[in-house]
Amino acid sequence: MKNKFFISVVCVLFFGNVFSQNIWKSLASKGDQHFENKDYENAIQQYLETLLAMPEEENSSSIYFNLGNAYFKNNELGKAILNYEKAKILAPSDADILYNLDVAKEKIKGDVIPIKPFFLIKWWRNIQVKLSSSTWAYIGIFLLWIGVMGLLLWLFSTQRLLKKRGFITGVFALTLSIFPFLFSWGQLAMETDSKKGILMVEKTYLRPNPDGAEEFEIFEGTELELLDHINNWSKVRLINSDVGWVKKSEYEKI
Repeated sequence: MKNKFFISVVCVLFFGNVFSQNIWKSLASKGDQHFENKDYENAIQQYLETLLAMPEEENSSSIYFNLGNAYFKNNELGKAILNYEKAKILAPSDADILYNLDVAKEKIKGDVIPIKPFFLIKWWRNIQVKLSSSTWAYIGIFLLWIGVMGLLLWLFSTQRLLKKRGFITGVFALTLSIFPFLFSWGQLAMETDSKKGILMVEKTYLRPNPDGAEEFEIFEGTELELLDHINNWSKVRLINSDVGWVKKSEYEKI
């Protein structure tokens, strides 16, 4: 009796998972068909429904990418960039995502010129975004394991040459494992809370404070670093390091 119950539960879970996959894949396929037919509004709707139907463990980068394409074709620049950025977080080294994101950003109006970061910071960020947080963590664990094995060889080997090689390998691998874990931690922070947003309105103004006068005009698609929040206002930093306040309703968080 127990075996039959166990088999029934396994069957329900298995076919339930298959059914769930069929639903979101069918929705995504319909979105692709609408996109090919240049029916971008219905494509957007299908991709949004796909994201709601997808299990959390599935990588949704391709859906965010397709959604970004549909928004871009539908002349909704802010939402296109927002979804390209979401896709980039999930697949940071995808060439198509990076290319389309760059093309979309070229369409942003205004003259917000980014300040080039210190070359070491830029180098660190470029390496960090090459892989996902989980991949960096696996690399770190592997190097940690190699390091531990090397030190165990150093401790317990009776041969002088093996002890020397074990010590060098152990220390080197353990030291090297620090970097993947740091990359993983930084990438995880981006994946879970990027602290960035994209301006959704056609244009607005940066203010020195919520009650201050309009100072600097910014346009749809502009990237905002979110620094602080007071009621319906957010303190933001632009890519040129200008700081000011905008309404929360004017942007969407990545």
